[in-house]
Amino acid sequence: MTVRTTRTAPAPRPPAPASPVTLLILGAGWTYQFLEPVLGREKISHAATTTTGRGSTIPFRFDSDSDDLTPFQALPDADYVLVTFPLKGRGPSTKLVRLYNETRHGQLRDSRAPAEWGSGHEHEHGDDHSHFSEDTNVGVAGSAKWIQLGSTGIWTTAAWNDESSAVNGTNARAVAEDELIALGGCVLNLAGLYGGGRNPRNWIARVAGSKKQLGEKGALHLIHGHDVARAVVGVVRTDRDRLDPKSGPDELIDHVQNSDKNYNNYKNNDDDDNNNNSGNAKLRNHLDSDITGKDAGLEPVFGRRWIVADCVSYDWWSLVWDWMGESAEKRESERESEPASDHKTDQYDDRSTKTQYRRWVAELMDENNVRGLPRSTELLGRKLDARRFWKTIGILPDRSLAR
Repeated sequence: MTVRTTRTAPAPRPPAPASPVTLLILGAGWTYQFLEPVLGREKISHAATTTTGRGSTIPFRFDSDSDDLTPFQALPDADYVLVTFPLKGRGPSTKLVRLYNETRHGQLRDSRAPAEWGSGHEHEHGDDHSHFSEDTNVGVAGSAKWIQLGSTGIWTTAAWNDESSAVNGTNARAVAEDELIALGGCVLNLAGLYGGGRNPRNWIARVAGSKKQLGEKGALHLIHGHDVARAVVGVVRTDRDRLDPKSGPDELIDHVQNSDKNYNNYKNNDDDDNNNNSGNAKLRNHLDSDITGKDAGLEPVFGRRWIVADCVSYDWWSLVWDWMGESAEKRESERESEPASDHKTDQYDDRSTKTQYRRWVAELMDENNVRGLPRSTELLGRKLDARRFWKTIGILPDRSLAR
């Protein structure tokens, strides 16, 4: 009689980890279209994830309810980890950091500092690489530093707000951000995102579909995707340069100024930049002395949140007035290039809508005794001050909204 034995299938091997990188991007979404070319140009090694693993990305999905280490085993060791998706409430930030650290492969290069560092030298330079609170038990010396992309919606006070202003403590994203900050992370709270197919002009019908809604609109704050990428790279560069004892303030200033020149050259090739350098001239002149001062770039970047905006408080009423008007040049061009056709009705409807919006703005100005646009900042409600972030990383935003 033949006895058959059943062979137990071997347990599947965990996915092989990728090579160590400087920056790991968890979630290669909208921001990645701007971030990838900047990282390449700056020669910063990086890897990125998507939920499907499309292209050259690593398949990864974070489940805050799971302790499964498998999704993390394919992730490379990194000096910095950028989280682009929102984390909400208490717990997910700690879990994400813990699961990542538990699956590290002993290959962390820690390119932020020379190889001889790691035995007490960190404190001499004012930055503790362990940077995680002891009671969380999620951090180890030399582990990655974490950067979270957040939203400026957590500031709700109808006045000027900066990175030190109180946030809405009941906001689930703010709670998760505070948890990551307690672990030594850096949160970049982004203003309204535009570029890459996102045009604030297209938001009007959604956010101001009636005169009442328009009347409630105050300041609009924006940041172009290109400047989001520069902000992320600026955080990494500033942190690494500060941790390198060979780089003093003068070297850091030279680096950020040269980087800014390179970015300015690049921006001229972007067809969707909505760039308005003249609008930024006064801002650039005003801040240049601070950027090149002896304290440029010396403020800690991690362990806190930052407001990332283009340093302009746009007036919604003024924007709508501008966008719903038509320049004389455009009207003349239309008369010369568009003969009578079946499209006349569509053009009339479009102009009718524009006229309605302009009428609303005019009525609101009368009702609120506003003599001219844009309104004074005192009338715009909540406003965001992003100056200290740009000063800290030693560059200025490139893009402002074309009007």
